[in-house]
Amino acid sequence: MRLVVSVIGSLQMQSRLAKQCRKLSRCCGFSRNATGWLLVLGLLGAGRASAQVQFHCLTNAGGITITGAAGSDADLDIPEQIAGRPVKAIASSAFSANPCLRSVRLASSVASIGANAFGSCSSLTRVTIAHQTAAPADSGAAAIASRPYTVTAFAHSNYLFSNWVASVDGGPLVVVATTPSCTFTLQPKLKLLAQFVPNRFLAAAGTYNGLFWDEKRGVALGGAGFATIKITASQGKLPAFSASLSFAGETVGCSGLFDLAGNGVSVSPVWLKQDTNACYQLVLNLPPDGPLTGVLRRVDGSWSAVLSADRAEPVSCYAGQYTLALPGATNAATGPGGDGYGLVTVTTNGLLKVTGALGDGTAFSQKVPVSANGDWPLFAAMYAATATNNVKVKGGALLGWMRLTPTLAGTLYHFKLAGLGPLYPKGFTNEFVPLTSHYSDPTLSGARVIDLTEGSNGVVVFGGRELACPVSLSPLNKFAVSTSVAAGITNKLSMSVAVRTGKLTGALTTNGILAAALQGVILQNTNAGCGYFLAATNSGAFRLQGQ
Repeated sequence: MRLVVSVIGSLQMQSRLAKQCRKLSRCCGFSRNATGWLLVLGLLGAGRASAQVQFHCLTNAGGITITGAAGSDADLDIPEQIAGRPVKAIASSAFSANPCLRSVRLASSVASIGANAFGSCSSLTRVTIAHQTAAPADSGAAAIASRPYTVTAFAHSNYLFSNWVASVDGGPLVVVATTPSCTFTLQPKLKLLAQFVPNRFLAAAGTYNGLFWDEKRGVALGGAGFATIKITASQGKLPAFSASLSFAGETVGCSGLFDLAGNGVSVSPVWLKQDTNACYQLVLNLPPDGPLTGVLRRVDGSWSAVLSADRAEPVSCYAGQYTLALPGATNAATGPGGDGYGLVTVTTNGLLKVTGALGDGTAFSQKVPVSANGDWPLFAAMYAATATNNVKVKGGALLGWMRLTPTLAGTLYHFKLAGLGPLYPKGFTNEFVPLTSHYSDPTLSGARVIDLTEGSNGVVVFGGRELACPVSLSPLNKFAVSTSVAAGITNKLSMSVAVRTGKLTGALTTNGILAAALQGVILQNTNAGCGYFLAATNSGAFRLQGQ
């Protein structure tokens, strides 16, 4: 879509035309058509009256003010005179909302145009200022011609301004301005075109949530975090964004603008209190389809992290409850040997809440909207480390992309720095795929939490370094048993389930002394449960299942 400004004919002109140029450069009286405002400046012959239009007029001492017209004409000519009196003005809203009006030619006698005089004329593509007679050679025409003039393009609500291009005497078009206001000098056969593109950003406005991680090292502690980015888009304007970036223990903000290609750059540097020597910049890309992507990088080029974020949607198709089992490390000496758990609730407006604990007993929680695809960026910073520059830096995190399906799917990463707490003091990095299940509250259906019916057998299997061997216990239908695993040693296991959420808790005692406290979760789709218990320096796993 284009807006055209043309200068045609001789450069000799009266100062009145120059004043009209300045008036129209402020867009007085002309409002949006289907794509934008279009203005043609010309040195043409005297105007002719429109054959099919009868003007409504007001007469005053200065001349005629046209207030409207009866009849229609796609090409409207405003004459120099009506009934022998000069036409001096076009009243406000005089020709507004005329869907048939295609072009307007204003006589040089018109000195003012009222607000919205041609507003909402959806077919209007050309406005021409006419000049009747040439000025004498000594009238200052050269000064008028050499003076710079400015015109401003205004996009319609569904379009965005792209650029101004110009040609002289039929030559090739070249870009002369990338801002809506274009300054030019009058010359013969000059054509300026303001180009517009559809405003695709109106549909892209919203809040996006996602993750970023080190571009070279991948997902690793110290180079990963959570991002919330809000994109605002208004009619006729380029979109803007504001971002909140959460690192391990510190959240910083920044803002910026997008260009027509969907590229956005933060307008001010991002500084972290915990890293005062580094300055960061956020660069975003908003493609026509797909997630919001970008790069968070140090300005000096020493570090960068890739970012991906999905728009939050008020979707109801994922509403319900889910349970997560978060498997521990395969080597309990180097990472949590127990299985963590998560209890997930998604509301009918797409807001997800999760609470739980990891295999080393560390609690976590998050509240975040899901996307239309059910994508969910899980991020929780944890493990208090030493304060740096008055910032309580965290020494670990749980993060990764999850997707709500009939169950859940995704890959998660669990990190901890060395030297934090008695469990796993050397730190660890654990990557795993969660075990997931949709959860149905049995109180609503009268069913059991899992299918261990009266009289059937079940087992609880323990594993981990703190136990010499697995322990099998049955029957499990009442979640309470007593059994012996060795002569003279009596173990007692008590377990219970919160039927509304699927959370498992329990205790294992040996000869009346608490040996382990149990926490875990029910996975209804596998008719089982799992969790963790803590020891002095590590943790172990347990599994509840049918025999």
